[in-house]
Amino acid sequence: MEKNIVDLNEEKKINFKIVKEKLKKFFSNKKVIYTLLALVVIAITSFVIYRVVDTNNNKNTISYNEIKKMVDKQENFLIYYYNSKSKNKNNRDIKDYLDKSGIRYYNYNDVYVDREEYNNFLKLINIDTKSFGTPAIIYIKDGKMYSNLINIDSKEIVEKFIDDYDLYTVK
Repeated sequence: MEKNIVDLNEEKKINFKIVKEKLKKFFSNKKVIYTLLALVVIAITSFVIYRVVDTNNNKNTISYNEIKKMVDKQENFLIYYYNSKSKNKNNRDIKDYLDKSGIRYYNYNDVYVDREEYNNFLKLINIDTKSFGTPAIIYIKDGKMYSNLINIDSKEIVEKFIDDYDLYTVK
């Protein structure tokens, strides 16, 4: 019995040596090293790009507390409520249109809003939670919800909304 244990230990040592030699040979290959290095660079670059895109999505971001203060001061402003993680192409099209048109608006990103804040936001501006959907544009005039677009399916609808209410002048 003792001999079998010794044999197994010797066999493990031999197997470990074989694995060690194969790994050494594998990593001494320049192609493998360059490939691994390239994968690391790609991973880091992807992460950086994701962070930059996410940061750009959050430009002009407004919080619920900031919205509440503006409503209390009876200000006029435009909110673009959307979900930045959504695959909906309209989110990007609408955001691009708003950015290019020079309209002053605030982003309220659904990804960063919990359920309680969502309900408080809709209650604050008098919108029924059952009828609300994203993407949405909400026009607050004199601190009250004046008009809104919900479940927007094209930037042309946004253009018409902006033109109808002359929202180019909203400060």
